[in-house]
Amino acid sequence: MCRSLIARVAGVERTSQLQTLHWTTEYSEFNSTAADNLWKELRPAFGLVALDHDWASKHGLPRSQDLQGDRSKGIYMIDAYHQMHCLEVVRGVPQSTPFEHKFHCLDSLRQSVMCRADDTPLYTLGDFRSGDGQLRSCRDWKLLSRWASERFPFSSSE
Repeated sequence: MCRSLIARVAGVERTSQLQTLHWTTEYSEFNSTAADNLWKELRPAFGLVALDHDWASKHGLPRSQDLQGDRSKGIYMIDAYHQMHCLEVVRGVPQSTPFEHKFHCLDSLRQSVMCRADDTPLYTLGDFRSGDGQLRSCRDWKLLSRWASERFPFSSSE
């Protein structure tokens, strides 16, 4: 089991309940307004969180930019949200992101995939739909989103 600092603190360790992988979902509909809205809803607080500098140091995190108005806290971005951002950039709706940013995002996603090295064996029936309908153990995205939203470093008036 992957033991992540934030997963332990936020209570989003891998769940004992299995989730089903699907070859296509409502997120993969091509050029759909509904799909675009679903993608936007995945990052409600953009994954920015304010963490106490002492707490971060105690847990081995590098010091981050001070939170304006509260220098005892630093601003961090949850990596899963950065990955979602990069998926949005590569997905390219609309195609307005500079190439350098897209190349960064592709490489960031590559690094994340290699870092996590998910070793789940996906079955195949020879139809290029590996893993469709297969169960796997996942973290709860909604719990992580709630935790991140509660620590969003800026007020709605900023």
